[in-house]
Amino acid sequence: MIAAGLLLFSLFSSLALGRPTAHDVFHVHEKRSDVPNGFKYVGKAAPNATLDLRIALVQSDPAGLEAALYDVSTPGNKNYRKHLTKAQADAFIAPKPESVQAVTTWLAKNNVTAQTSATGEWMKIRIPVSQANALLDTQFNEYSHDETGLTVLRTMSYSVPASVKGHLDFIYPATA
Repeated sequence: MIAAGLLLFSLFSSLALGRPTAHDVFHVHEKRSDVPNGFKYVGKAAPNATLDLRIALVQSDPAGLEAALYDVSTPGNKNYRKHLTKAQADAFIAPKPESVQAVTTWLAKNNVTAQTSATGEWMKIRIPVSQANALLDTQFNEYSHDETGLTVLRTMSYSVPASVKGHLDFIYPATA
């Protein structure tokens, strides 16, 4: 009985803080083994530094788009020179509604609001490093370019919960 009470307290306090709960199972989504050439590690990113991240949702039918483009480009094909309209091309790359819903729900549970691109395949978020670290079960760091001195905030890997694993393609710039 006490264990059940502690479990509920843990669950609700985690939700109240907007952090992933113990019930979220994270999966490494993207990982680098080495710091990119020309960059060096400076230190942990300041928790209050702001990150502008773009979330690429999985496209609904990229193979269909490729096939349609070959069709309109191949002499002898019945669709040769019948170029796709923007709406037709967008239909191939638009994410499935369940992908939009899964990612939107995940972000909302973590008090993150996203702006969605016109075609829906990109979501843009602006959050502090501390929130990005919790959201992606990672540690963002500061890296400096050897020649230019340009400083960027990146991570060597990030994870996403199982609920969005098949719905997002990548997050940029995270490991770039």
